[in-house]
Amino acid sequence: MFIASRELPIIKPGRVPSINELVGAINNLRALYTSTVAGIKVSNPTQGVEGWSSITANDDGKNVYAHDIPVEYEVESDDDTFERRWSSNWLTRFIAISEEWMAEVEGTEEFNTRERVVEMAAAALACVAGMSAAGPIDRTFSFISRDRFDIVMHDKTINGHQDVGAQTWGAAVHLSRLICRHPEYFGIKSGARLLEVGAGTGLVGIVAAKVIEQLGYIDTTEIILSDYLDDIIENLRKNVHNNGSETKTSVIHLDWTEPDKGLGKFDTMYGADVCYDLNHAYLLHKAASELLSKEGTFHILIALRRTHIGMKESVQDAFSGKFVQPDGDALCIDKEDYFDVEKGLGRADETGYVRFEIRWKSKIFTSQNSQ
Repeated sequence: MFIASRELPIIKPGRVPSINELVGAINNLRALYTSTVAGIKVSNPTQGVEGWSSITANDDGKNVYAHDIPVEYEVESDDDTFERRWSSNWLTRFIAISEEWMAEVEGTEEFNTRERVVEMAAAALACVAGMSAAGPIDRTFSFISRDRFDIVMHDKTINGHQDVGAQTWGAAVHLSRLICRHPEYFGIKSGARLLEVGAGTGLVGIVAAKVIEQLGYIDTTEIILSDYLDDIIENLRKNVHNNGSETKTSVIHLDWTEPDKGLGKFDTMYGADVCYDLNHAYLLHKAASELLSKEGTFHILIALRRTHIGMKESVQDAFSGKFVQPDGDALCIDKEDYFDVEKGLGRADETGYVRFEIRWKSKIFTSQNSQ
């Protein structure tokens, strides 16, 4: 693992590392602190920096699941805070002397090269400080189903807690991979109706549409991507359009508290990183109760974060089977499995992932009470 306090080259007036050393150091910091999830290319329109790192976590068909047991994760240590502060100070120090450093080669071809490195440092500093400062970026994700395909996601700036849907999160990549590797198990089949809730940038639904297309189900299978906030839906529509698919795909507004019964029932529902408040799992239960068919499956995959304690437990409680419907059926977790953090995938505060497979259990409490 890259340790900034040990490995960043010394920077001070009159002593600046080589271009290669600077680029290598900046890319290492970005890999350590960036909010970027898996991808083969990153661009930042607001910073004018494109292709300045190649963080890849592409599908190699291995290490999908961790063991189906809870994983113990370490809490953030004082060392983590120290390293982040060291990284921020190093980048700030470099940017502070950059004007003098660039002036040394003004009027030469190297001036543009040095200017680009300074831009890289500024963007990296935003990542160290937090992605909300880094501006909108485009990410290209690689997946393998029947054939390899790329998806380009446009992520917007996060300005507040309601804007989490503006960016692509690691859980969406994990769930997308699973759909690619096991399409039938995750609902991709002829005649299926699929729904992604809390779609955000839409990676999961867009990947599902591509897999449907590759498997030849475009005439019979449809997927709907949904979210709540207007600006998130606007960006979602753009991502769906820009990654065009022949699959019947639509984007809708969906209120989990009052799901539109006119949508009908869905065979499979997806939710990636859809819990940022302890109440969200219960709202998802309400939506699934209205929209999931009796034979359907709801796949929820969320990140485990030190900053969001209790999200996993809220899902476990909401789908424990205690909310029995009038017909005696209840939505219950049928399977629960865990994923380890993977280098180059996810964000700095993510310590792991958990996936829930939720199905209707038929009259489980009615039969128990009658005994």
